[in-house]
Amino acid sequence: MKASEILGRGALLAVASVALAGAVGPAFAAHSSYVSGSRVVTSNSDKTLNVADELDDDAAAYGLMTRQGVSGTPRLTNGGGSGSTLSRNYSETILSVRACKDFNLQPDPCGSWG
Repeated sequence: MKASEILGRGALLAVASVALAGAVGPAFAAHSSYVSGSRVVTSNSDKTLNVADELDDDAAAYGLMTRQGVSGTPRLTNGGGSGSTLSRNYSETILSVRACKDFNLQPDPCGSWG
């Protein structure tokens, strides 16, 4: 009896797909962080930082990041207002990000590091 007769064509295809996916390697996962009104996500193999302002609250959205070979936590501020996204490319790989909102004369709320 052939394997296709035992498993059925659909099951055989599923097994082959899983085997192929494992051979290719793990999927790329972008770094991301969120706090009310600010979303930060990496793209371009963790070489681009995208900072989105998602709330009309008169506070700029900004992202903090750690990058390979760079000390400290550089900041990228999106002052474009609600609905805008600021993107910046870096030569170093971004290792982690944190989304924050910049409120005047108040502590800045920040999401968790991602």
